Amino acid sequence: MPPSILLIILLVLSAIGYQIGKKRALACVDGKIRNLHSLPSFYGFYSSLWSIIPALMVTVIWLVHMPAEDQAEFFFGIHEGLIKDWGTQPKRAGYIDLDR
Repeated sequence: MPPSILLIILLVLSAIGYQIGKKRALACVDGKIRNLHSLPSFYGFYSSLWSIIPALMVTVIWLVHMPAEDQAEFFFGIHEGLIKDWGTQPKRAGYIDLDR
């Protein structure tokens, strides 16, 4: 999975957390914003932070402790077998071998 897809998933998770936090804050006071201590958007922002920060921390720890072969596959989509078999692939027509 490319990192961009992972980042998009985390941003969607954060947006869902924002909406849920905002709706729950309004539901707690029966829709009367005056009874809230802060604006509903502040509650939404706080819940979005609580949803994305732990996910980002787990992702960063996972990427730091991932073996190098797995990192190449994660970031570039290159499989370990492809890297090992790179020199054994047949030459295509019109290929110029510069290693001679």
